[in-house]
Amino acid sequence: MIKVILTYHKDQVSSIQITGHAQSGPYGQDIVCAGVSVASIGALNALDVLCH
Repeated sequence: MIKVILTYHKDQVSSIQITGHAQSGPYGQDIVCAGVSVASIGALNALDVLCH
């Protein structure tokens, strides 16, 4: 199971932790885990550009 933990400070997200494994394939070959990685890295890169 993939688990996402958001930590808040003063009503704003201060950290994001993504852990676990989707168990739909072997480590290094799991398409679900790859999708979660791509989506999370893309979202964080977009936030970095938009929010500096």
